[in-house]
Parts: sequence; C-alpha cells; structure tokens
Amino acid sequence: MKIADYLEDPEIQRYVRNIPAGQYLFKQGEKAQTMFIVVDGMVQLFDERPGKSFLVSTLYSGFLGEKAIIRDTPYLRLFSAQAKKTTTVIEISRKDVDVIQRVLPDFMKRVLQILVERLEVSHFLIRSLRFSNHVERLIHCILYFSRTAGKKVLDGVEVFLSIESLQYHVDMDAAWIQGCLEDLVKNRLMIRGTSDLYLIPNQTALLEYIPTLKKHVDKMNLDEEELQILDQAV
Repeated sequence: MKIADYLEDPEIQRYVRNIPAGQYLFKQGEKAQTMFIVVDGMVQLFDERPGKSFLVSTLYSGFLGEKAIIRDTPYLRLFSAQAKKTTTVIEISRKDVDVIQRVLPDFMKRVLQILVERLEVSHFLIRSLRFSNHVERLIHCILYFSRTAGKKVLDGVEVFLSIESLQYHVDMDAAWIQGCLEDLVKNRLMIRGTSDLYLIPNQTALLEYIPTLKKHVDKMNLDEEELQILDQAV
C-alpha cells in the first residue's frame, strides 16, 4: 500500500496536517522533534544564510526530518521547509512511532521500507557528486532530483529544477548550467514547462546523452575562448 492509502485510517488521521501555502513546516536551526511525511502538495527546502536563501530541493512527496524518529535527543534542522501550495503531511514524533507500531504495524513497515529506499537514493547522490567531469555530475544530479522529488506522469517524470538548486549541489557557474539545460531541452531530453518545471521522458536516454553533451559543452567553451581572442584583437 501507498502512504496515501492510510490517510483515512482513524489511527493515522490524528497525525495528519494540512499546511496552507506559504506556511513553514519548520525553520532552519529549530530543534527537530518530529518527522514529516509529505503525502500531497509541494514543499521547498531552503538553506538560509545571512542575506541569501538558497533553494535546495522541491518535494511533491517524501520524508523530511526522519532523524527525529531515530535519535534519542532533538537535533537542529539543517534547512527550512515551506509549503508552496496547500500540502498534506503526516507528522509523527519518536514516541508516536511506538503507538503506531502497536496499532498499525503495516504502516510502520511501509515507512521503514521508504526510509531504506531514501537512504539508497542518498547514496546515489553521493556517488554522483564524485564524478570529476562537470557534465556527468550535472546529469546525475538531475536524475537524483527526478528520483527523490520527481512526480511520475504518463509521459515520464515531472521535476522542479532551478538553476539555484542545481548550482547548490554541483557548484558550477549558473550560465554554464543554463546552457546545459537549454541543450537538453533543444534535443528533447527534457521538456520545459512553467516555473522551472521540467518533464524527463526517458531517464536512460538522459544518461546515454552524456558523451554528446560533453562535446557540446567543449564547443561552447571553445566558442567563448574564440570570442575573447577576437575581442582582444579589436
């Protein structure tokens, strides 16, 4: 069963929250005592620094703050989480886990399965960022977002990809990332929607395109160097 299938269960309803658009689920630096399961809606994570807020990720479903049900003591939230539209979540604490385990063990079994899957996906990101080539890191970062925050639709996977969130992970020039995204859109590897929403029709095709994108990037860099030489000559 999916997590959403448990929403009508009386034992789970007491933990269900409907978060209005614009409201924070939690803020960076707060003590974390509960975990959130995003069932429906849209939540964005921000790394808030003095004078600047970095968009880290966008979730349509998934877990936030799962360490709160694992650790004995509260920890400080690493990011802020804000609902971008009305969002349904299940909020549980460590002590709630014991109660739910007794009355609804199937639910907790499903939660643990998802946590294991989430850990595996996190390892995917770690491996992705080890690539020395920028193009490979970028493509694998896109795939990471599609797996963790993507929404499966009839024609593929919809995922929110902002330059800022990609730059946060791959630490590359924004113009370079923009150029790569435009190339992917031009060649129909990704289809741009609105508000940085993209459709990825085929994730395997995206991986197979890496060698071609490398060549295109090399050509873009060469063209920039040629322009600089011409400018200096003038």
